[in-house]
Amino acid sequence: MVGTWFPSIGRRPIADITSTELLATLRSVEAAGTIDKAHTLKQNAGQVFRYGVPTGRGEKDPTAALTGALAPVVITPPPKHTSPWYSTAL
Repeated sequence: MVGTWFPSIGRRPIADITSTELLATLRSVEAAGTIDKAHTLKQNAGQVFRYGVPTGRGEKDPTAALTGALAPVVITPPPKHTSPWYSTAL
């Protein structure tokens, strides 16, 4: 995750990071085909920003504005067992 954040926003104070910059970083991760990683990074960034508000390091959480901006994670259910052995065991 460090390699994802540091090239674009890694060394900047969290008060200077905007929702647009954060979305651009998350979109680059999403474009690489790792949608679940983009959601995890958004969640982790939100935790950092929410911690920064009460400690005086930032004014707001820019990840709150990104709700619904990322593609949803598609979970496919496992295939059903169609073997006769499974149907008699139930």
